[in-house]
Amino acid sequence: MRYTLTDLMSLSAATADEEFSVVEIFHDPETLKIAYVALDIGSWLESHEVLVEIDRFGTPDVDAGRWPLSLTHDEVTHAPSWSHEDQAADMPLDWPPLVVGPFGGTYSPLLLWVQAHEESQRESGESAPDAPAGFSRMEQSGSWIGSDCFTDAGELGKLMDLEVEPGPFRLTHALIDHDGTQLRVPFTDLEYAAEQGHFVFRTEAAERVYAEQDA
Repeated sequence: MRYTLTDLMSLSAATADEEFSVVEIFHDPETLKIAYVALDIGSWLESHEVLVEIDRFGTPDVDAGRWPLSLTHDEVTHAPSWSHEDQAADMPLDWPPLVVGPFGGTYSPLLLWVQAHEESQRESGESAPDAPAGFSRMEQSGSWIGSDCFTDAGELGKLMDLEVEPGPFRLTHALIDHDGTQLRVPFTDLEYAAEQGHFVFRTEAAERVYAEQDA
């Protein structure tokens, strides 16, 4: 059985006695393997997010809405902390979402700020107060959803979800909305992820996917 990223993020991480919300998932950008899951272990009054290694998770039960987690209460409470609110607190919300450049092209000041902020965190190692070694180079898997996808021939569509292989929990396919049709494009056909936040796939990969779906 394969999962999608939104499947996994909708589950509750369940120990023998407690359940916690999944708030983010992180993967290694080189291997595309999920490495960490961020959980909210706080109360309904206050959020407290921690990082848990993927090796501590069992087989997800999507129907039951549970993702087994092999941790004791003390291990959960002493897990490294992380918060996505740190970035949001500093974000310049009064900036316009889109600006037209002098030659008619458009760009997003907010997107450029987020990318610069994340790069600064990676270089300084400040992406988590007591983050595990190597965490600063991890990618937020959820941030990929909604990205624009292209081939050399032009626009392919918008990335709506990520398919996840069970076992190693590796991202295997991009699920792309192309004019109302979902394309399932393997990440082995990814040319590169641009700094601007979009993805470029091989043109022949898209053509193959079209042919397979029309057959």
